[in-house]
Amino acid sequence: MLDGTSSCQVAVIGAGPAGSAAALTLGRAGVHVLLMDRARFPRDKTCGDGITGPGLHQLELLGLGGVAEQAGGVSHRAIRFTIGDEVAEVPYADGARGMVRVVRRRELDDRLAQAAAGLPTVHFVTGVEVTGFDLDGPGPRLHVRSDEGTTEELTVPALIDASGALSRIAREVGMFHRRDPLPLAVQSYWTGVPGLRDALEFHFGPALPGGYLWIFPSGGGTANVGCGSFWAQTPKALVGEVERFLAEHEFGAQLRRGRRTRAWRGGFIPVLHDLRSRGRPGVLFAGDAGRFCDPLFGEGIRYALESGVLAAEELLRHDLRITPETIACYDERWQESFGDSMSSLFRLLLSRADTGSGFDQSRYLEAVRAGVREFARTMVGVSP
Repeated sequence: MLDGTSSCQVAVIGAGPAGSAAALTLGRAGVHVLLMDRARFPRDKTCGDGITGPGLHQLELLGLGGVAEQAGGVSHRAIRFTIGDEVAEVPYADGARGMVRVVRRRELDDRLAQAAAGLPTVHFVTGVEVTGFDLDGPGPRLHVRSDEGTTEELTVPALIDASGALSRIAREVGMFHRRDPLPLAVQSYWTGVPGLRDALEFHFGPALPGGYLWIFPSGGGTANVGCGSFWAQTPKALVGEVERFLAEHEFGAQLRRGRRTRAWRGGFIPVLHDLRSRGRPGVLFAGDAGRFCDPLFGEGIRYALESGVLAAEELLRHDLRITPETIACYDERWQESFGDSMSSLFRLLLSRADTGSGFDQSRYLEAVRAGVREFARTMVGVSP
């Protein structure tokens, strides 16, 4: 199962954007990397499939600027927000941040993983899951099981966990707690939809308390449609809210002129809500495993790519050892790059929406308006 990994210097769990970016960065420096994923690639992922300008810029920095285009999808130069009865359309400026691209994660993630696997010092293994671990020895000791039932143990000098929002290691080392907010999302695909706008759409309204609907056109009358919510209790309940919301709005009738091509799929939105450390001796957490996700719009691809690179760079700077100093340097870099702004936005959303006696939709929409204004100012330099 793990033949040829005896020379492994760093193991990376998860071959999504964070894990692949880390493996690429390390592999290009000549580091022997074991990149593992429990899925067989290509595989689907519950996601809005949107990559903003900064995310596309991260791909360029990795030397993969053409990957998003090669993976298909379409580009848009505006984002349209409906907040209650108000509508604001934010155009992207020209330049490096001048577009957002909608690309199926099945295609994007496979191309990123294959780019990493193409390096001579990166060994990519799929269909394997980490079922246990020990961080108390000279290096992380991993218990691995394949989807064929075979098991193996492996000790590695250093570990980057990019295994997703439900990271077993992050949970068991106490990185996050049950009381931490973990919004739900449901998502599906539509085809044959007439009149889709050349813009990403976000709809906030009373029918979706503490949440929003997205419609991301992906070309040829197709769209990625989904909903995220801070307050939904189960994916099934959230699907019910989405379908009621669509039944009450004009764009719902527009979607019904097409057809849904896949059942709703649910997942978590691992929002960044505080600045606690994203490392433990022997392991750094990146991407969804570090809960690096925008609390307002749910964007995660940009932060996955960036955090994967930052984790790899700090390993290279510290001789592939994850010490308290390595962790402190990693924390400082992600906090400075995006952590401070995202945790502030989360506090704004929660403080206005939660009055202490329950959820207040009007206060939540006030916070959304403030978040949209900040997004427009910092991302595209305009005021909606």
